[in-house]
Amino acid sequence: MSELTKMLNEGYLAIDSGEFERAYDMFLKGTRIYNSNVQCVKGLALCDFYRGKYEEAIRRFNEVLKIQPHDFNVLSCYQKAYDLIQIDLLKKSILTSEEKKLLARCYKVKEQYENAFKVLKEISSTLSAEESLDLAKLTGKVFPEHFQLRKQYIEKAIKAYEKEGLNAYMPYHMLGRAYYDAYSVDELIEHGSDVIAIFEKSIALNKDYGHNYYLVGSILKLNDQYEESLPYYDLAIEKTEGLRNNYLLGKIKSLYFTRRYHECLETIFYLNKYDYQGGNFAEALLYAGYCYYKLGEYHTAEEYAHRAAREDYDADEVEDLLDYISEGRKEREEKRREQREEKVGLFGRIFNRFKQ
Repeated sequence: MSELTKMLNEGYLAIDSGEFERAYDMFLKGTRIYNSNVQCVKGLALCDFYRGKYEEAIRRFNEVLKIQPHDFNVLSCYQKAYDLIQIDLLKKSILTSEEKKLLARCYKVKEQYENAFKVLKEISSTLSAEESLDLAKLTGKVFPEHFQLRKQYIEKAIKAYEKEGLNAYMPYHMLGRAYYDAYSVDELIEHGSDVIAIFEKSIALNKDYGHNYYLVGSILKLNDQYEESLPYYDLAIEKTEGLRNNYLLGKIKSLYFTRRYHECLETIFYLNKYDYQGGNFAEALLYAGYCYYKLGEYHTAEEYAHRAAREDYDADEVEDLLDYISEGRKEREEKRREQREEKVGLFGRIFNRFKQ
């Protein structure tokens, strides 16, 4: 048994025995020796929790959850800590600004976004830049259809960020996203360049945030600028950790409409490895069918159309593709018949010449 394992076992035994101070000292020693080992930090958080130091426990639980996001024991205590803080705060008749900020965090953790918004709105003049951004995010959750209100709070957050000298890439992204969500397709086509300019401000401040590139690519695609959209989709995929199926689907559509059917199929096969279910995969199957149709491989195109149908993709769109395939086969047969007749006629003319 390693020294670390021995220390952890003794620390957790001390917690079980209610000796929280002794356990805390052991875990604190462990973080110093073993460079903030996550199990030691978890032990400190539990000690804080059981000693009623909920805010400190929450801070340490957050550190643990960054590394172990699915630790049930930590998640349970994390939620309970906020519950207990909220109960204590609601017992008070008057709350300071800092206490109201803490209460708003309690509401957020419990997904009571409207209550969190109301609390932060009361003290909006005292909020830091990051807290102003939290209020702007809550506005989007509570009033997703209220564009002007979202815009108002996001612009306040931008000013606060710039005043504090902070990188405002996220507020600018949120402003662009607010326009993107509020505009209809026709409005995005008409005002797309203005919305792209907002996302470009965010990109200039942080070139590694992939979602900006995806949204710019999507606006360009809506404007039939498929060729121009492709570099943005590539950057969105490159800059985003993990697979984002909607990013790949955007690229698939732009490749199709630029007639890069083989590249389109390669991207669909890549998506196929990771998303065997869901609307993205079903739509990708339909595009695979269209690629094969354009390449004249009607049998394979038909197979993909039926696969899209089995994934419950829109029956009318599947039927449209099958109709195109049927027409393509008829046209090909007609062309072959004409070619055969032309050959027969040619041979007849040659034969007649020889007879003469």
